[in-house]
Amino acid sequence: MSIALAILSVILIVMSLYGAVAPDKLTTLVRGFMTRDGVWFAVAFRVLLALLLWFSAPVSHTPMTFKALALLAFVAAIALPCIGSQRLLRIIDYVASWPPLAIRFQCLLGAAFGGFLLWSASPGVGVS
Repeated sequence: MSIALAILSVILIVMSLYGAVAPDKLTTLVRGFMTRDGVWFAVAFRVLLALLLWFSAPVSHTPMTFKALALLAFVAAIALPCIGSQRLLRIIDYVASWPPLAIRFQCLLGAAFGGFLLWSASPGVGVS
């Protein structure tokens, strides 16, 4: 489980750094992805993240944080279909209207979060 979480963390870091370098391209990519099927993919991604966090927690550096994040990811997965793709598109359009520096900052926070997940999962991967 920790290896899968580490891979997911690297993907999160790469996508976040891509958004920090090209915020307009990332928002266009996300907007194009947010169809009805895209919402269900996002739900599946969050459920997968929740499961990986929950089952990796015992071997991580931060087990209680992983369990809390797992619950948060699961709640987010439940919330997405309730929000709906049209509202999500309006949120994406709102974020796309932010200054590029603000979007870059948010993406750097995402990269830092991915780095935290990678570091915290490292004992389960065999790296300490």
